[in-house]
Amino acid sequence: MAALRSYIVTAAVALLVGAGGALTFAWHAWRPKQVVETSAPAVRQKDSSLVVQRVPDAHAKPAQTIPKGTTVERVVHVEVQSKAIAPVPVSVPSDSGKNENRVVGSTPVENPSHAVAVASVLCPPVGIDLTLLRLKDGTQRVVASSKDGIVLDSVSVDHPVSDVAPARVLAWSAGPIWGGGDNGAGLNVTRDLGFLRVVGAALRAPARGPVPIHTVGLLAVNIRF
Repeated sequence: MAALRSYIVTAAVALLVGAGGALTFAWHAWRPKQVVETSAPAVRQKDSSLVVQRVPDAHAKPAQTIPKGTTVERVVHVEVQSKAIAPVPVSVPSDSGKNENRVVGSTPVENPSHAVAVASVLCPPVGIDLTLLRLKDGTQRVVASSKDGIVLDSVSVDHPVSDVAPARVLAWSAGPIWGGGDNGAGLNVTRDLGFLRVVGAALRAPARGPVPIHTVGLLAVNIRF
């Protein structure tokens, strides 16, 4: 009898240690990790796109009116320099007051009544302000504006990418079980099936009176709500 009690105590301690280790592993694996964003320089990529420099500033002010009930998560400003527009035909009069066949720069002119001036037209930079908002329902929106013009609503699009896929569903769970009138120990496993949760358990009960050590199986079906 003493040997049996010693075996039961050893098994219970081992089970508790294993359960503690499993819980510790689960905590480190699934706990949310705090992310702190630090400063980062701008990076020009091979396709000429720019990874904008990151400068954390908790007091940055959006350039736009922010809707009530939203939280500002990011304030972005970019400056865009347009590409040079194609050469523009220009009529150049001659010294005699008539439009004559001339060569402007190194460009020969075939039309005898006009000359073509190759003029590179370069527009000034355009500033664009973007603000990332989080709504009360957890979704995000982007507000755009420009001090140099009007943002066109027909061609301006915000494409959510990371939050489109459904969240990972944890359908299985497992853990130790201990207690009862016989102070038994065992393992339980659950599986979620739609609105149902199926629970299965195996409990190793110690000897009691004439009843030897035995294993008891349990099965339950719960409704999730």
